[in-house]
Amino acid sequence: MDKNVVLAVVLSFVVIMGFSFLQNRIFPAPEAAAGTEAVTNQPQDTQVADSQTTETSVISSESLAVSSEYSVNAPEGTAPAEVKQISLTTDFYNIQFSTAGGVISSLTLKEHVGDDGEPVNMVFPVAEGRSAFELSFGENYSHPINVPFYYKKVSDYEFHFYQSFVMNYADGTTSSPFTITKKFRFVPNEYMMEMKVEMVNSENDYIPLNYDGYAYTLTYGPQIGPSFDKLDGRYYFRQFQTYKNEKISLLNKGTKKNQYTVDEYVNWAAISGKYFTVAAITDSTKYKVIFDNRETGTDGKDTSYMSLARPAIGSSKNSDVYYFYIGPKDKKYLSLYNNGIDNSFNFSSLNLNELSSSSGVLAPIQWFLKLIIELIYKVIPNYGIAIILMTLLIKIILFPVTHKSYESTARMQEIQPIIKEVQEKYKDDPQKQQAEMGKVYKEQGVSPLGGCLPMLLQMPILFAVYGMLNRYFDLRGAVFIPGWINDLSAPESVWNFAPVTIPFNIGSDLRLLPIIYVATQLLSMKFTQNTQTAGQSGAQQKMMMYGMPAMFFFVLYNVPSGLLIYWISMNVMTTAQQVYITRKKKIQDGLVTPKKGKGK
Repeated sequence: MDKNVVLAVVLSFVVIMGFSFLQNRIFPAPEAAAGTEAVTNQPQDTQVADSQTTETSVISSESLAVSSEYSVNAPEGTAPAEVKQISLTTDFYNIQFSTAGGVISSLTLKEHVGDDGEPVNMVFPVAEGRSAFELSFGENYSHPINVPFYYKKVSDYEFHFYQSFVMNYADGTTSSPFTITKKFRFVPNEYMMEMKVEMVNSENDYIPLNYDGYAYTLTYGPQIGPSFDKLDGRYYFRQFQTYKNEKISLLNKGTKKNQYTVDEYVNWAAISGKYFTVAAITDSTKYKVIFDNRETGTDGKDTSYMSLARPAIGSSKNSDVYYFYIGPKDKKYLSLYNNGIDNSFNFSSLNLNELSSSSGVLAPIQWFLKLIIELIYKVIPNYGIAIILMTLLIKIILFPVTHKSYESTARMQEIQPIIKEVQEKYKDDPQKQQAEMGKVYKEQGVSPLGGCLPMLLQMPILFAVYGMLNRYFDLRGAVFIPGWINDLSAPESVWNFAPVTIPFNIGSDLRLLPIIYVATQLLSMKFTQNTQTAGQSGAQQKMMMYGMPAMFFFVLYNVPSGLLIYWISMNVMTTAQQVYITRKKKIQDGLVTPKKGKGK
């Protein structure tokens, strides 16, 4: 078999498999660990809620466990209240509060739908009984306070939840009562919200919370949407990120730990998925940031907790202010917080748009490719067409490199009879054979790697295109061909035959794009074989002709449609380029007469 062709095929395979490998290294799936026990507390008396609040359900509180560390200090004569679910709606959110701990049990994005057809829930309930904005005493985020809080609707976009506590000490004494108030404030047309945790002691004494230097921990979890089967590190992943001194850090890059802790002050911390993120912006207090990805869901799914541990409070009254961006990784919304006049919270230079930016050595290439797509989209508002035209532009830019590769491969084919003669003559003396082949290459002015090195030069662009198309937010929900390719960020499907499931990465969907991809790959390889692999055995040709495309079919079956459109377009253009080069060479060799009106 021609070594040049073998190397080309191997390199093609390395490109495809390399994508999967690098994605796993960059966005590793969380390592499963033993589940953490969610300990809850028995509710005490609560106050009757504000009459303007919308109550959607009432839940029995008898099953909540008792805590020996603290007790609720309800005002005497206050009527007991049930645990309730309360609704709030903004332009972007549908929110469900629970008075059990004063938490958010559901927060769905009205303008974004997941693969299951349901609105994306940014408080994805993979762990039973856990919710967002849980409060725990000390640095113990796995034991949230879930006694019923009083609540009050302050305005259409603001709710307060409050409760009074006393701490129970080992010697049988108790602390002075202190009140905790959790204030949630949302604004129209923004994915940012404000939360305050206020604590007031009933006496002129410090807040009686000091667990090894920490007063309380505020936790967001148990997971962010949309729904997923498994965090595979490629198409479904969670990144733990912090931002400080104009630099973003990825904590779980290339590692598989249960927990990641940052003890220094950061401007913000975030849990990020492929298209959505939750970012916490704190005040000047030096919080300890804790990320936890232990598998605690009742259905075996991974969790992604982000906790902020607050140092002990040395006063009788304290107010901590937090801001949370909960929404899409779309620069249109993230960039609002770089200029104070653009947002309701007067943030400037927050640089949340870093969450949607590419990183690493390929970032400049990805930025350029994204710019090309955006410019094309302004003229032709169809991202599928924009991907095809971007591919054409890449092909034009790379034409000198690929042309040289094809010419070198063709030249190698021309001297194959000489090479085979040398191989046959010195078949019993490998060292002499290699020396003589080196002389032939030198005399003919040909490099055996001349056809492969140009391919290596293309790899950075191929990797950059893959990374860009795999995470480009604007492709989410972008329609290419209505009724067929309705979302370029997801695999297309023409028939779902569930509950039947086919193994080898096929699943329960029949997809046309992988079939079209294999067809174009077969066409490309058939033409390449016809022109560059003469003399190979039938078995070798069949292996290259059918084996490699079949392997790629299974590898690429469930990739996003946008990626397959790119690969199909590249195959078609590569075949057309090879046809042009082959015909041009035949005309030069006098094997084909040029058509009338065409130059030589």
